[in-house]
Amino acid sequence: MTERVATAGDVRIWSQDFGDPADPALLLIMGGNLSAYGWPDEFVETLAAGGLHVIRYDHRDTGRSTRRDYGEHPYTYDDLAADAVAVLDAWDVEAAHVLGLSMGASLAQVMALNHPDRVRSLTLMLGGALDVDFDAGIEAAFRGESTVDGLPVPTQRFLDMLAHVQQPATDRESMLAKQVGKWRLLNGDGVPFDEAEYRTWEERAMEHAGTWEEPIAHYLVGLPPRSRGAELRGLDVPTLVIQAPNDPAAPPPHGRHLADLIPRARLVEIKGMGHALPSAVHRPLADAVLAHLRPEVARPEAPTAQVSAGDLGRHLLTIRGFQFIYGTRGDPYALLLRAEAQDPASVDARLREQGALHRSEAGALVTGQHETARRILADARLQPRHRGGPAAQEHLFQDVWDNPKLCHVLPLDDAFLNAGRADYDRWGRLFAPVLGAPGVEEHRKAAADLVAGRRAGLPAEFDLVDDVVRPAVTDLVADLLAVPAQQRERFAALVRDAGVALDAGLCPPRYPDARAVLAAVRELRDLLAGPDTFGPLRPDAPDADVFAVAVLLAVAGVEVATTLTANTVEALLDHPEQWQRVCAEPELAAAAVAETMRYSPPIRLENRIAEEEVEYAGTAVPADGQVVVAIGAANRDPGVFTEPDRFDLSREPGPVLDPAEGGYAGLVLPLARVQAEAAVRSLAESGIGITYRERVVRRLRSPVVRGVLRFPVTGS
Repeated sequence: MTERVATAGDVRIWSQDFGDPADPALLLIMGGNLSAYGWPDEFVETLAAGGLHVIRYDHRDTGRSTRRDYGEHPYTYDDLAADAVAVLDAWDVEAAHVLGLSMGASLAQVMALNHPDRVRSLTLMLGGALDVDFDAGIEAAFRGESTVDGLPVPTQRFLDMLAHVQQPATDRESMLAKQVGKWRLLNGDGVPFDEAEYRTWEERAMEHAGTWEEPIAHYLVGLPPRSRGAELRGLDVPTLVIQAPNDPAAPPPHGRHLADLIPRARLVEIKGMGHALPSAVHRPLADAVLAHLRPEVARPEAPTAQVSAGDLGRHLLTIRGFQFIYGTRGDPYALLLRAEAQDPASVDARLREQGALHRSEAGALVTGQHETARRILADARLQPRHRGGPAAQEHLFQDVWDNPKLCHVLPLDDAFLNAGRADYDRWGRLFAPVLGAPGVEEHRKAAADLVAGRRAGLPAEFDLVDDVVRPAVTDLVADLLAVPAQQRERFAALVRDAGVALDAGLCPPRYPDARAVLAAVRELRDLLAGPDTFGPLRPDAPDADVFAVAVLLAVAGVEVATTLTANTVEALLDHPEQWQRVCAEPELAAAAVAETMRYSPPIRLENRIAEEEVEYAGTAVPADGQVVVAIGAANRDPGVFTEPDRFDLSREPGPVLDPAEGGYAGLVLPLARVQAEAAVRSLAESGIGITYRERVVRRLRSPVVRGVLRFPVTGS
């Protein structure tokens, strides 16, 4: 944060910025008699984190800006709007997005009319249109009238606030009590009122201004002529009007009236909000603002790989914020998406307790119960994608607060992770001799030899995944794809980066990881596009189908096989008696992998979209509705499995849910199981006595595969 002082004539205007000056500028204009600190730091920082260069400033006669007697130095709304322009000049900003609150909303309108070349977009909140006589509305409210010119007058709560602020304050403590009481009335009852929070903000404002005395000059400034309201119809600037349902000063439909006056305006209502900025509304409010402040509001949809850094960063931050909030409220599906638990079994249990199919706050209908999960996975009316082309899977330019779609976070159609059932079925038939259940047996010996080769010559302490499993799995996939020797090292790096894609459909990765996976998928597509891909294993099939399966095998096949192998070894090391059995009878490796598919599956969540309205367990799923199957939870359903939380090689074969049906997993799981079985058997036969050196470390934000970052072991 830096500070600058702007000059407007003989008036000095203090200002401060947040965020990267290279990002688009957002100018915050506060309401009457409030300084820049009327914008809570926490809210401003959220906006800046979304990819904006945020500037807030003290109006004249507030904070650290010039303060003097209004009677001797009167001014108008035009002057106050010119102050805002002076602030932009001080920061060398040619034009900015402008967000105005209360009186600041009126000033933003005046600024857009007087200085249209300095305003890129408007966000107007908790205020009225310039054609509304606010003073007349207050007078009418005191007379007991309900409307003026067809719009509601301020509520009784606002009149109580006006009476409250007439109370004298004689020192800092009494002023703090007065201000907190004012905000209690303006906050309303729609969202929680945190007295300590408001007191902290008022203390910051007093410390900033250097005085506890309340500014009052803006009460004396005359409103702009009502005739200026008609000029709003000529504004050509993207505008968002934010209406608060519990606003006592400008109750609904004041926001709708304002939005109707401006040609390119749209209206968003923030649930529960009053005439204040409590922390309870910071996230939804920031989401609405960030969704509005795109470089081009009418921007056409574009492939995810081509979106700007700011758009992608805001999208990821918004989705992560929703998931975090819903998880904080105890929503078990949101907690799974947050992927913070070392062992998700307890969250899985809570999810099963929600019923056969329940509505998560995250927008999806979710099941963790076995029978409902089985029916959903088998239902051809549920697809991995929305109807339509790649654009239908893109949710980056959507108002997430109004219409949340927390699916296809990074849709990655280029990786073929969201193809239709018909595509996966066709690819499965074409590649059955290579990747189907019988065909993969041809690769078992090669898989075992690659693990043995990677294991040979290692020191006593090594990382099971980084030094053995992932390289061996990658080598086999590279062999199948006939990746040239000179490109093998690059191929290995790309598939490692691309593995994040399996989680990125439901959980937003960190921004660097998102860019890395997008870049990796693009480069893999280039590498695998030639006619030599799959070499002698290439089926007699259209090039487009061969290409799609090659990309899927690289992006998903390596990650799933690596995770399944690691999960199996982890489960065995956690149950030493079972590991001893496998070491004594290496042929039990297949049973260990089969039990791991139930106990700790490599794909824990499957996302589906309803093509038409369907019903499960008495719950309707609307057309285009999202349904999520929590495979990890369903495979430990105590109604189906005896002692489901116990890893047992002797367990009788049961109805373990197979995520292969209807999705990409059907193409990669048969090979992954063979690779995992071969790896576990090779390790058991080696006699090296693997034990933990440290516990397994899982990748953050990995709810689908729970990808392994480190698996340190000692081999005696």
